[in-house]
Amino acid sequence: MFRNTNLILTFKIVLVAAITALNLTAKAQYSGYNSADSSSYFFTFFSQQVDSLNNSFLAENIDIVKIDQNKADSSRESGLFDEYLSLRSDEIYSFFEENKNQLSKGLAVYQIHKPIFEKILVKNGLPKEISALSFALTSMNPKARSYTGGAGFWQLNYSIARRYNLLIDSYVDERLDPIKSTEAFAKYCNDLYKIYNDWGLVIAAYTSGPSNLNKAIRRAEPSTDIYSIKKYLPFFSRDAVDAFVAARKFIQNNSIDYHYLIPQDNDTIEVFKRLHFEQIHAVLSIDKELIRTLNPIFPHDIVPAVRKSYSLKLPKGSLAKFNLFEDSIYKFKDSLLFRLQPRVVLPPPQADRYWTNQEDNSPPTDTKLIYYTIKSGDNLGMIAQKYNVKVSDLEDWNNIYDPRRIQIGKKLKIYVPKSSTSNSSNTESASRNRNNESENQELTDGYFWHTVQAGESPYMIAKKYPGVSADDILRWNNISDARKIQAGQKLKIKKL
Repeated sequence: MFRNTNLILTFKIVLVAAITALNLTAKAQYSGYNSADSSSYFFTFFSQQVDSLNNSFLAENIDIVKIDQNKADSSRESGLFDEYLSLRSDEIYSFFEENKNQLSKGLAVYQIHKPIFEKILVKNGLPKEISALSFALTSMNPKARSYTGGAGFWQLNYSIARRYNLLIDSYVDERLDPIKSTEAFAKYCNDLYKIYNDWGLVIAAYTSGPSNLNKAIRRAEPSTDIYSIKKYLPFFSRDAVDAFVAARKFIQNNSIDYHYLIPQDNDTIEVFKRLHFEQIHAVLSIDKELIRTLNPIFPHDIVPAVRKSYSLKLPKGSLAKFNLFEDSIYKFKDSLLFRLQPRVVLPPPQADRYWTNQEDNSPPTDTKLIYYTIKSGDNLGMIAQKYNVKVSDLEDWNNIYDPRRIQIGKKLKIYVPKSSTSNSSNTESASRNRNNESENQELTDGYFWHTVQAGESPYMIAKKYPGVSADDILRWNNISDARKIQAGQKLKIKKL
């Protein structure tokens, strides 16, 4: 009996343990993360950004003199965020302190941008301490890309950046601009605070998305305590508040003495044409990495100034040289850098003609070249008839691939026999006079000709002649469909 009781008790314990394990597994799967992923994601991602920054051109131009302990911010910042201190934030802070030398470059970059960040944050009604979130998110690596596609110091994602009017396209990404991205970040966080009224929840909403935070609050049955709901947040944002608190503490307790070798005084140039950084580097001998550092919003080294102008920063003293060699800069290897191809227009193949690349395009012998200016109402048939040449020859001589798209004012090359061009300079005017005479000449049966002009319809033509209707014009010319009349066509009009 005693043995059976022990067996039953052991079975119950095992059963409870199994059910508890299943519940925890189900809850973890439901919340969308793996516990191992959540504990290691922050350290893995942050370490990658540290390595990337330390191997960059920006880091090469920061000379660290020394790191001072407990001397940063003599006027210690407020305890606004002290309520978010936790064991996890202490763990992350210890990680920062243990890797202080590796983080020194990022801390220097933060100190360079901190005055700008704080000014924008305060202007938008945010506590200036939130500037430390940029260090927690990216270790101040300007090229950082998050798990969700965020970019820049603040890891703004595409939809949020576009909502706050940042430009993102194939050639420009304003999330990489420290000032514009901070403006967008501040406005977004201000809007989030109006919803959650808690800075810890604002940081959680910013890094995970408001919808994920709202789901986490409901799953916490319900609770708005950040440490009650953080286990229900996506793994990539769970440590955001703790990392921010740790980064703020690390920045307060450490200051960097450094020399920043990248020039702070720059010339700003307005670019109105498409420009490649390689063109500036080749002609003005400016380091391409320096141009990239000064102009991070152009990730592909191209300023796409086609429909609008863009501002470009160059080292102090470059403006005069740029203006002096502007034409040479824009023309340097432009076809290679922008893959520009010369426009080649080839006539289409026709049933009765066979085109090959070896076709002889030389002008006919015993001919003279004249130019004809296309007028309103002209078509290739009329012009060919006027100069006694073939329409196909006109197409060949002028690279015309669609006869319907000839433009008024364009000059056509025409090769006419020398014997008929003794007064070639007056050919066009004489032909025009003959044409006007023939147009005004009455026909023997009481009709006269009207040459259709571009844009004219039977109704418009009829209005020019009293007593004539559009139906009369169609009947006199055996036209069943008014839409088929063409510019240059001659129509019979009865004299009334």
